[in-house]
Amino acid sequence: MSDGLLLKTLAEEIDVTIAAAMRNPDLEVYAQKLRSKLDDTKVVLDHLASLGKSSNFESYIADASIFLEYFSLLVIGWQWLKIAVVVKEEPSKEGENQKHYFQENQFNAMRFYFKYELSKMSGLKEVLLTTDLLTVSRSQEAESMAHEK
Repeated sequence: MSDGLLLKTLAEEIDVTIAAAMRNPDLEVYAQKLRSKLDDTKVVLDHLASLGKSSNFESYIADASIFLEYFSLLVIGWQWLKIAVVVKEEPSKEGENQKHYFQENQFNAMRFYFKYELSKMSGLKEVLLTTDLLTVSRSQEAESMAHEK
């Protein structure tokens, strides 16, 4: 697939989940948070794409592990919101105590993830958008020092 078709398809799938969550008042705030993080991800991807088109490929891959963590937080957040949509669409009936308990735990796990994990994306975004390519300049310095010896 080319021209970012896979990423566009993923974004469309995430949008479907966000739309479903927006229909439930209990999930609306989480849908808005995920929407914001998806929008941020598009900004990060545009920035990285511009680096990838530049002549310095090392700048493009300098923070690859940071990007993997960043992107995984988004995808896992999407999956938690998807689970919460199902939980809220299929409420437990009277006498289904175990199902109710399970559903409440699923919803609370999603809430936990959004509060403590998804929020990490903000700091990672800052790192990914920085123009200070510390790791690249240091590795180039080390390489030049090694050649001098």
